[in-house]
Amino acid sequence: MPVNQLKITPENLKAINYFMIFLGVYIGISGFLEFSYVSNVLVQDKFIRALSIVYIFCCIIFLLIFLFPLKYIKINILNPSKLQLASVLLFLSGIVGSVIYEDFNGASQSVRFLSYFMLFCFFNLIVKYYGVEKAKRLLLKLLIPILVIAIAAGLYDIVFHVGLNMNGAFRIGGSIGSPVGYACLIYIGVFSYVLMNKCKLVLPVIITTIMASFIVVYTGTRSVAVGFFVSILIVVFFRGKVSLIKAVGFVGFIASIIVLLYLTIDFSNTELINRFDGLASGNLAADSSTSFRLFVIEQVIDNFQSHHLVFGYGMGGFPVWFNENTGVDNVAPHFEILWLFFEFGIMGFLIYMYLIYSAVKSISRNFYSGAISRQERLLAVLIVFSHMLWFQFANPFYFYQFGLLYFSVLGIYTGNIKTYQVKLHNNSLIPLNRGIPARLYQ
Repeated sequence: MPVNQLKITPENLKAINYFMIFLGVYIGISGFLEFSYVSNVLVQDKFIRALSIVYIFCCIIFLLIFLFPLKYIKINILNPSKLQLASVLLFLSGIVGSVIYEDFNGASQSVRFLSYFMLFCFFNLIVKYYGVEKAKRLLLKLLIPILVIAIAAGLYDIVFHVGLNMNGAFRIGGSIGSPVGYACLIYIGVFSYVLMNKCKLVLPVIITTIMASFIVVYTGTRSVAVGFFVSILIVVFFRGKVSLIKAVGFVGFIASIIVLLYLTIDFSNTELINRFDGLASGNLAADSSTSFRLFVIEQVIDNFQSHHLVFGYGMGGFPVWFNENTGVDNVAPHFEILWLFFEFGIMGFLIYMYLIYSAVKSISRNFYSGAISRQERLLAVLIVFSHMLWFQFANPFYFYQFGLLYFSVLGIYTGNIKTYQVKLHNNSLIPLNRGIPARLYQ
């Protein structure tokens, strides 16, 4: 038995499973405590939101202390992985920017990012000391309540026509309130669920995906809707060899969704088609969402101060800065690259790019070791890059429900997953899918 593989008693395992379910339920319902619709306009309570983030952070600290003896935590603090070290440097870059900008809002934002980091480290350690399968099962305990609540909220909004008027369209906000953040949560929730089920197209996965397809379209978030269906295509086509049956099946799936949407959505009310038509015709001014993004870029170009170029304006600095310059509250940068440069500066941007490179390298290493399948690898990379692809205009890390799931998945698939070969008495070799250093078997 490897000397530093930890064991968990059945009593503790039962307790931690219940706690993960509880935490998932809380994350799922916490959004309802923070927002309300007043005349189809979103109203958010920032104080309640801050309290929720602090509470979730305390829960994650409890998880670490409960599952890992202090000496193991100390070992990993003194010997962090490259990803963990780069994450700390990025966090410090954001703190420095907040101090320079004298924005104390960065303090509450820092707790949100610390929660992401601690959950990332938690699943890293689970993989390392308990194995990847244990990590996946724990993530499912956290994920399923969040996803069930999110989908139920979306279906409720659709049936009872609950939502807000945004960018000239009626859009649902589900369990978060923001259509953009909600669409991102549905994406990360559904495809994390598919990933935890090893990309098997079992009935619960298919039903969940179909319901999520409707919800994503009803949010009116075009980039996420496109990314959602492209991701389905990739998952289906890369399950073994590409075949005519798969192609026909996928086309049939998309066609059925389109027909059902056409029969159930009043396009003249949601203006979803008009929003796509405006982009296709090149008439950007006709689309309020696109024209506002252009306005955001214009404000940054005109008012950005050069002495913030290195460290930026700090975590959460953009909404504060934008409100000071335009009087418009609760506005995100709307672009991933703009968010990075503005809040973390050039220093943070470079560290961030290294983080993404290291994450993809770690996932590829686990793939080539035989620890994860090709389908899992592709979907894991899709999730890791989602905020730079489909969510480029969404700034999903402002929504902690998305960020917590994202960094949980990242923590598992960048962990020390390896397939070891252990020699038995008859000289045969068997693979062990455990996250334990190879030297312990020598």
